[in-house]
Amino acid sequence: METLKGVGRGAVTGATIGATGQLFATEAAGKLLKRAPLPSLVKGMSSKSRHVVGEVAGVGTLPSLESLAMGEPRLPTAEEYIYAAGLVGGLKAQAKIGS
Repeated sequence: METLKGVGRGAVTGATIGATGQLFATEAAGKLLKRAPLPSLVKGMSSKSRHVVGEVAGVGTLPSLESLAMGEPRLPTAEEYIYAAGLVGGLKAQAKIGS
């Protein structure tokens, strides 16, 4: 049963990361960021950079969504987003080194 839970959790995690990254990379998201009161660095992000930000947001938010599903709602923590940035950055670096 634990293996089945792990497979399900992995599938949901992967789907969330991919979907969030794609959402952030869309042209509509780029237009929205340009209108938002954000630093110019964020406004000028490329589609690829927004995709990475979306992946980090997805991974960082998942633990709090899992808590919500278990009936224990809470907000995401800074540590979860730091972990997510390290995870996504490490995977991107590994892909660059490996290619």
